[in-house]
Parts: sequence; C-alpha cells; structure tokens
Amino acid sequence: MATIEAATGRSAARPVGTNPWYLYETGVPAHTPEHLRDRLARFLRDGYVILEDSVSAETCNLVRDEFWKLVKDNPQLFDKHKDANGHFPRLVNLHAVMPSLLKLFYENKAALEMQDALFGEETVLYTSLFYERGSWQDLHRDTPYFATRPEYKYFGMWVALEDVDETNGPLMVAPGGHLLKELDREAMARELYSDLNSLPADSAELWERYQSAVGNQVSAAGIATITVPVKKGSTIIWHPHLPHGGSPIKDLTRTRLSLVIHTTPRGTPVYHHDAFFHPSKDFPTKARWSVDPVGGRRYVPYYTMSFGHSDPHPVSDFKGLGTLTPHKAVDRVLRFVEKVQRKIAR
Repeated sequence: MATIEAATGRSAARPVGTNPWYLYETGVPAHTPEHLRDRLARFLRDGYVILEDSVSAETCNLVRDEFWKLVKDNPQLFDKHKDANGHFPRLVNLHAVMPSLLKLFYENKAALEMQDALFGEETVLYTSLFYERGSWQDLHRDTPYFATRPEYKYFGMWVALEDVDETNGPLMVAPGGHLLKELDREAMARELYSDLNSLPADSAELWERYQSAVGNQVSAAGIATITVPVKKGSTIIWHPHLPHGGSPIKDLTRTRLSLVIHTTPRGTPVYHHDAFFHPSKDFPTKARWSVDPVGGRRYVPYYTMSFGHSDPHPVSDFKGLGTLTPHKAVDRVLRFVEKVQRKIAR
C-alpha cells in the first residue's frame, strides 16, 4: 500500500506511539472483503464516506416521533432551551433518556461493518449528540475532545433522520484534509502553560488556537470546503483527523433532525485537551468504564443527558419513559459511579 506521502505529496500526522493503520495508508488492504473495498477507498481518499439508506425509514420515523413525544411530555425541561426560532441546542447523550436512538447504532450494519474493518476491533458507542437543527459550526477537528490512547482510534458517525439540503445546514467537510500533517500541539500548549502536566481537560483558548491553525492549514493547502447534502436514513462516517463543521442554516425555521455517534474500539480510553496537547505523556491505554450490550452490539452507558453541555439532568427527571427510567435511588448511585469513572479516566 502507498503511504500518504507517496500518494499525496503531503505529510501524514505523526503522533506518538502505536497508531491505527488508516492514519498512514491511502490504499485498501488486500484482505478487505470485496463489498467494502470501494467504500474504504473513498474514506481513505476523502476522509469521509456516505452510506445511503443505512437506516430504514421506519426506524427514522420511530426515533423522530419518540423525540417529539419526549419534548411534549417534558415541557418543564425542554421549553426553556428553545431559541428564537423554537429550536433546541445539541442534546448530549440523549440516548440515555431515549433508548430508541440506539437503533441508529446497532441496526446500522453497513456503518458498523466498515468501522469494524477500519478499527480491526469491535466498534462501540462512546457518546452521542442529538441535533434538532443544524450545528452551524466552524471548520474543526474533533480530536482535542476525543484524544484516545493510542491516538486517533475514534470515528464520527452521523445519521440523518430527515432529508438534509443546502437550506437546513448540511455537514461541511474539507476533503483530503485528514492527510495534512498534525500540528505542533505541544508548542501551542507551551505558549500558554509552562508545565504541560498542568494542562486542563478543557481549555477554550487552546481549542480556539488549534482550530484556527487547522483552518489556516486547510486554506494553505488549497483544499476547498464542500457541503454534504444527504437523504433521510443516510450515514456519514468521518476520519478522526478530518476538518469538518456545520454549514450556515439558510432557513432557520427548518429542522435537521440527526444523531452524531462517537465511536471507539471496545476498551479504548478517551481523554481531552490534557492528553491531546501533551501527546508524549503516558496515559492508561485501557478504558476504566464498562459497556452494556444492546442489539448485538455494545455501548457506554450514561445516566444523565445535557442540554448543550451546560444543563445536565438525570434520567429520572424525564417523564413518559415508563420502565425505561431507573428508580431515583438507583439513578443517584449510577450517577455517582459515572462521576467517579470519569475522574479516574482523566
């Protein structure tokens, strides 16, 4: 297989340690099943791939209807988060409250088969973001918040629950931007922190500096950003190093119901800025959180969901879920365990 340098004349990302094969290669491995070869080739070339009709219309409709029922049953939680156009912010780990969302993961056979092939391991759901409207987000890479060990063992898996066109904010990508070399993260961090061992898990200033540099890198390479309209039931998978974002929403009255699933191989730990901007530092390479089975697959369980990362609620706060809601006493224990697990993992 050709290396990235030989195939593109550009330098590959060079992080520390053992890294996944897809970070360096643009050729499809010889042992790849025939039905996966074209999809993998497009993914390795462009940094993303579209899988049309990977989720049934019936499942999309089920999830959509259950979401609107959840909103109707819980006005005390949802109404205060509506914007001027009546839309909600991103909903973090909504699948903890609405388990039907997990169908978009475990029923998505084409997407999971491809990620299993790339990881060479079982793909699990790590976290999710539910969007009722487009994200309208600048070009960025996700890796500062998904700093795995080994690095880059993460994918974004985006499922459209309704048609997405140029007016309701499609995903935008910089095709081939995943082949550009990694930036000097430690040098960026040292401009702000004399001791990299004191790096916080979340630094807004480091995030902005890094993403600004990513945008400059893409422009300097002459890579044009494009939008990716898709039909209901389609899935987009993107490379961990791909610059991407949410395009401007031209019709603010429209929804763009979709779910982003962040996947990793089973047992892979995920860190944040303290690890990403200090790649030479040793971190544990085994996740300390458990996974639960669902539909023949596995996911990391959560017992809270959050409105826009800022207003978390335990599952027991939500009405209309019947036996799916844990008893409040159990929920308190589970939330405590989750909090301890997250602290240990950092």
